[in-house]
Amino acid sequence: MEPMLQEDYLKNVYPVLMKVFNDSIFQPSGQIVYPFSSSLEASLFLCAQCKNPFDTQVFWNTLRNAALNLGDTFIYEVDTLEQYCHIISLEQQGDCTLTHSSWQVKLSPSGAWGLHENMEGFSFLGGSQSFINSIRQACPEIDDQFFEFLTAWKSLDYATDDNWLPEILLRIFGDERAKELLEEARKMDVYVSSTSDK
Repeated sequence: MEPMLQEDYLKNVYPVLMKVFNDSIFQPSGQIVYPFSSSLEASLFLCAQCKNPFDTQVFWNTLRNAALNLGDTFIYEVDTLEQYCHIISLEQQGDCTLTHSSWQVKLSPSGAWGLHENMEGFSFLGGSQSFINSIRQACPEIDDQFFEFLTAWKSLDYATDDNWLPEILLRIFGDERAKELLEEARKMDVYVSSTSDK
C-alpha cells in the first residue's frame, strides 16, 4: 500500500472519485444513502453479518479478479474524511482490509467501479452491468444477503430509521424486485409501510 501526495490526490484521484460517487461520501452523518453517481449502471448490497460475508479474503479475491479483468492493475483507497489516498496494487496476491468505515471507499482508477464501506457492517459496490454480473456469477448468494442483513438490522434495533430502504432497494434491485423486498421487510416488522412506496 503506497500513500499519495495531496496534490496528486486532488489532480488524479478526486475527479475519478466524483465520477464514481456522489457527494454524500463526504458527509459521515450516520444516515444511509445511495453513494453512487448516475454514471454507474448497477450496484450490489453487501453484508458482513451473514453466512457468506463480503469482508473476507474470498470476496476480496473475487473483486480483485473482476478488476484485473477490466485492466486495473491497482486501485485507490480513499479516506474521504481526511481527504487522503493510498494506492493498492492488484498484481500481487495479498490481503486487503475492509474497514467498515463510513468514510472509506475503494475505486478503479478509470472510474469503472467503486466500493463504499459502512461502519454498520455493510457496503455498496457499484460499476457497469457486466462488472456487477461478474461479481454475481462468482458469488451467486450475494443478493440473498439483504434478508440476512434485515434480520441483523432488526436485532440491533435500527428498525425505527427505515426511510432509506425504498430508494436503496429501487436503485439496486429495480422497481418490481424492490417492491417484493419491501413487502418482505414489512412482514419481518423491519419496515413500516408508507404511502410513498405503494
